[in-house]
Amino acid sequence: APQASFLHAALTAALNAGAGILGFPLGGWIADYAKRKGWGRKVMLIPLTVAEGLLTVAFGLYLIYGGQALSVMGILLFFQAIFFFALQPISQALTADLVPSAAFLGAAFGMWNLIGEMGAVLSPGISGALRDATGSWNTAVMLDAGVILASAVVLLFVKESRAATAGQPSEVQETN
Repeated sequence: APQASFLHAALTAALNAGAGILGFPLGGWIADYAKRKGWGRKVMLIPLTVAEGLLTVAFGLYLIYGGQALSVMGILLFFQAIFFFALQPISQALTADLVPSAAFLGAAFGMWNLIGEMGAVLSPGISGALRDATGSWNTAVMLDAGVILASAVVLLFVKESRAATAGQPSEVQETN
């Protein structure tokens, strides 16, 4: 029924919007709090990435074992999306911290966006091909979870300064 499909799409969009409204400012606050405390941003980015990955695994397992309740799927996706949206400002702030000079901020964020957009462009095609090949979304969801958890492992190798900078002059200096 077209009305049911529209309702499902509208509910998904509303849950995603709500998660973004909560996740983006929460992630920014967490990133700044961790930096002010001298912990660095990576110390928050890794566990939140793992949490997002584990929620994606939980969603995948729910599907694999035949779960079909929209309420359960909605709750899992809502909380997974909060982590997804919260990770972005933390990752962006860490990227800014890693740039050695303000002259390279544009290039750094251009690369940050390129990597993110590559996933956004490739994911629907790969997920659709996996669904066509297997007859279900299970493989695609579990691949997503694997990519997220693998990214947490890659983050372990990022080196950052843990020095707090809030209230102090920026370490990044403009040169004219």
